[in-house]
Amino acid sequence: MTQSSSKQRVIRVRQVDMIEEGVHFSLREICEREKVTADRILELIAHGIAEPSVSELPPSQWEFEADAFFRISRALRLQRDLQVNTAGAAITLELLDELNELRTEVRRLRARVGK
Repeated sequence: MTQSSSKQRVIRVRQVDMIEEGVHFSLREICEREKVTADRILELIAHGIAEPSVSELPPSQWEFEADAFFRISRALRLQRDLQVNTAGAAITLELLDELNELRTEVRRLRARVGK
């Protein structure tokens, strides 16, 4: 991915919380964009916040799909802005995922009953 195209996609992800499929970010790109060390990202991965596309490769060759990048970014914001530790960020993201799933289900059920 070229530098300019990936920048445009990252900006889009942050502005409207949308994820474009097929976009991948290397561990190095994520570290540079989020201004964190690889160890911080590895800690997030150890807590199940995100996974590389192919975890059997060495970390220097890892690539992350856009949704994984988005989760990493959100976890880092939780840590930075709210002083949440890594375990707390992982739980928070799980709860937000569950909340989104429940909202989707409620919309589906409302549409089914005609409301």
